[in-house]
Amino acid sequence: MVRLVSTLVIIVVLSLLPVQPLSAQTMPPNRFYGRVTVDGQSVSDGTVVSVWVANIKRAEAITVSSNYVLDLAQAVGENLVDKTVTFKIIFGYKQLDARETARWEGGGVTKIDLTGSTQAIERSGAPIAVTLQPTKTLQKRGQPFDVSVMASIKQSDVWRGEITVSFDPKVLKFTGMAKGALLVPEPMLDVSKIEDGKVTYIFFRTKLPLTSLSDGELVRLSLRVRNDATSSEGKISLSVISFADENAKAAAVTGKDSFVAVSILGTVGDINGDGVVDFRDVSLLTAGYGFKQGDGLFDPRSDLNEDGETGIEDLAILAGNMGRKG
Repeated sequence: MVRLVSTLVIIVVLSLLPVQPLSAQTMPPNRFYGRVTVDGQSVSDGTVVSVWVANIKRAEAITVSSNYVLDLAQAVGENLVDKTVTFKIIFGYKQLDARETARWEGGGVTKIDLTGSTQAIERSGAPIAVTLQPTKTLQKRGQPFDVSVMASIKQSDVWRGEITVSFDPKVLKFTGMAKGALLVPEPMLDVSKIEDGKVTYIFFRTKLPLTSLSDGELVRLSLRVRNDATSSEGKISLSVISFADENAKAAAVTGKDSFVAVSILGTVGDINGDGVVDFRDVSLLTAGYGFKQGDGLFDPRSDLNEDGETGIEDLAILAGNMGRKG
């Protein structure tokens, strides 16, 4: 009798437990396999084949005797059921889109022979859209901030690019640059040219192009409002944009009218950015007095005349603006 009651209690408790939907449970991967050909010919051993979902590479493998095997697993909390799966083939220096696609099936074993072509593929014809982000920003004098050059590539593969960003050097100062996520993963050659009020960045891909349907950050620029800027606003603009494929054919682009509007807070001499030039700013300047750019205690905010050191001229500028608000 006791055993029967215990069994009934266990059954009741189990019936009250929530049942996870199939998509939330751990599912085995979908295995894809088959033969790989490009232009009708079998590929050589070691050819890289990758599997993609939503334009994100999920796994890759190399061919043996022109055959590949790929396992596409579902991440924790992810639901890949019936998602479209695409494949890419690395052939020479090109990344080719396989003509075939598939649907993900947990635990499935899917035979799919992949075919690629080195012939030019007709694209949508949509231009490459380049923008600056953010479109507007509010900054204090001396404070660094970042501006991103973003790209949305819907056309041909891009092997070369040139971008020039312009700004008023009397208002803004360039302090550095970093590659964005679109350029980081693959080998490339690049060069930058810094001029007064202009930054030019040129890149050459050496292994794989920026492929169609790529979206993200190309370059991140770091700037700051000059301490001696008398204007209450600045502007950062895209003045040159060009992209080309492996045959140096230029791609259509948009974005040459993209710009960032910079609104400037405070007034000259307001070192701490609290809206007034007072004894607090004097304290900050005197704390860094005599230090030069490169010194550990040098505070660029106190370099009011932007000459690379904090000295008597900066103190004179602050004294001349004492009490001003803005």
